Amino acid sequence: MAERMVMVVGGQKREESAPRLPERPAGRIRTFEDLEIFRRAMALVRPIDELVKRFPAHEHVDLAQQMRRASKSIPTNIAEGFSRRLTARDFKLYLAHALGSANEMVVHLMIASELRYAPASDIDLLIDEYRIIARQTARLAQVWRDPRERETKTSEPGTIRPQTTIANNRLTE
Repeated sequence: MAERMVMVVGGQKREESAPRLPERPAGRIRTFEDLEIFRRAMALVRPIDELVKRFPAHEHVDLAQQMRRASKSIPTNIAEGFSRRLTARDFKLYLAHALGSANEMVVHLMIASELRYAPASDIDLLIDEYRIIARQTARLAQVWRDPRERETKTSEPGTIRPQTTIANNRLTE
C-alpha cells in the first residue's frame, strides 16, 4: 500500500502519495533508500519547493534558494554518506552535514514564519518534520559502527546487519 502524506498548501491540507521507494527486507539496510530519514527528507523536498514559490519576489533569490538547497542537501548527504559507510567516520561526517541542513531548515522556516510568508500552521508542520529528521539523524550517527564490526557468520556477503537499536528501520529515541 502506498504511503500517504499530508501536505499543506495555502493553508489547505491536501493528501498526496509519498514518494514510492522499494520495499526492503525486514531487518536489513541494503541501500540509502531503506533509511527512514532518507525517505522523510525526500518527502519534504516538494512541499518546500511549493512553499517558497509563494514567497515575495524579493525572497526568491535569497531565502527561497537557501531553503531549496538545504532541503535537497539532507537526502543527498544521507545517500552520499551511505555509499561511504564502510568506515563509520566517513558516514558520520555526511550525517553531520545532513543534521546541519535539517537544523538550517528549522531556522529558515522560523524566519519565514516570523516574516509571515506563509501561515504558521503550514510552517509548524514542516518544522516538526525537520526536527524529527534531525533527531533520527543524530541517533543514527550515534549508533552506526563499521560494517566489519557488525557482520556475523550468518550474514550474506556484503550485507549489513543493523544494530539492535535499529528495529524495522525505526531508530529508537
